Amino acid sequence: PAPRASKSRLEEAPSSPTRIAIVVPYVGESLPRWFPVFAASCRKSSGLVDWLIVHAGTREVSGWWLPPNVKFINLGIARLAKLHARLFSHPNERRQGEPLLRDLLQRRPYSLVEFKPAIGHIFQDLLTNYSHWGFGDLDMLMGDLEAWTEPEELTKFDVVT
Repeated sequence: PAPRASKSRLEEAPSSPTRIAIVVPYVGESLPRWFPVFAASCRKSSGLVDWLIVHAGTREVSGWWLPPNVKFINLGIARLAKLHARLFSHPNERRQGEPLLRDLLQRRPYSLVEFKPAIGHIFQDLLTNYSHWGFGDLDMLMGDLEAWTEPEELTKFDVVT
């Protein structure tokens, strides 16, 4: 038999009726040295939450210690800029904005924090298999979010804070 095509990272996302994606945009050559601590804290919520580390060519890490709910999605800087250009309503603005956004993300990666309220719109294609989404940073310890989230909250409400 012919070998099966491997699934993309997006197809691997669970389709549970209540699953949360926390999007963590990141631009940099390598992950911060505390990343293993961040990843360990994400493991505690593996039954409910996936962390999508959306990046532009960052050296990804792997190993037995990396929980399966921490997923790396390498979009590259050009695609990352194009997705952020979705915020412009007119196609001409999008075309003109892409190179500016690419330059901004390369020169000042921290500027990504300014786009957090729009993450659901920018990365909508990554979020189709999730009932809820949020955003985070690599300098946050997450803990057991399942202990703080009631299943009925996710079925009754669109927004949970």
